[in-house]
Amino acid sequence: MFNRFLLLITSLFLAACATPIKPMNVCTQPVGMPAIIKYGDAYINVNPPVMTVKKNKYLRFKLDGANQPGPNGIDYEELKVTVVARDATNKTWVNFTKTEKELAPTGIFEVCMPDDQPLATFKYDVKVDTHGNLDPRVRVIP
Repeated sequence: MFNRFLLLITSLFLAACATPIKPMNVCTQPVGMPAIIKYGDAYINVNPPVMTVKKNKYLRFKLDGANQPGPNGIDYEELKVTVVARDATNKTWVNFTKTEKELAPTGIFEVCMPDDQPLATFKYDVKVDTHGNLDPRVRVIP
């Protein structure tokens, strides 16, 4: 009986050791240009429309609201901009709501690309309060 118990415990221990451990995301310093999200009176633009990013690198977004007040005195620096992945599994890494004022002085927000993200092109939505939506892409490369 004791031998079976010892065999069972040893088997469980060895099985636990054989289970691969998911590596942590350790993003390196951001490089390259961010996706620039420009918005103002009756327009939203994301440039480039398809961003390319490597695993364990930062995907960068820059909010750039119009400098002039909009109709009814809208301050574009205070409009909420939401960037969210369309695929539910990616919403853990692309999912934020910010204003340009919150990100002052640079207007840049960075998201770490997961190291286990499949190599593919992913859609995300850019929603600017009271203005509308766009659906640019992120291409993940090795």
